[in-house]
Amino acid sequence: MGAAWIQGIPAAIFGVWLALSVLAQFPRWKKRIRRLDPLALLPDWSFFAPTPAKGDFHVLYRDRLPRETLFTEWIELPDAGRRSLLNGVWNPDRRQRKALFDVCTELAKRIQDTEGLALQGTIPYLLLLNRVSAVEREVPVEATQFMVMMSHGVGSDKEPDILHLSALHGMDAAPERVPEPGEKEAAYA
Repeated sequence: MGAAWIQGIPAAIFGVWLALSVLAQFPRWKKRIRRLDPLALLPDWSFFAPTPAKGDFHVLYRDRLPRETLFTEWIELPDAGRRSLLNGVWNPDRRQRKALFDVCTELAKRIQDTEGLALQGTIPYLLLLNRVSAVEREVPVEATQFMVMMSHGVGSDKEPDILHLSALHGMDAAPERVPEPGEKEAAYA
């Protein structure tokens, strides 16, 4: 009798886990159960999202060169790369695209809730500005600006909508090389 009882413990644990996992998918129970799951052990399946994506986000940027008033052409972030049939099997960039999609989705929500300069202090805005600023440029840049657009899906004839056009942000010129330990860093400042 003792061995059968001990063997039933894992079955009971997995049974409770399954039951909680199923209940956590229903909006009525979701918040209550998620509060009891600080380690995020319960899955969140969103096969049929209440508001599915209706298009793709595109982040473009342009730069102002030093001592010039003209801007470069708009360039789409390289992370947004085109998809192919091979992506169904091998897709190492999917996490970068998903992260960019999530940040743009969050920025779109914040645009509706936030006005003016307050938007520039939000995490999604700062993440996009950081990503755009981190793109390697071939020439020195004085300032950069980004734009978030949303296309309407494959096969749509509608022009993409501009969701946000950022302010112009200054770019600090970085030293051409990092000083070796012990070298005077003032020469590179």
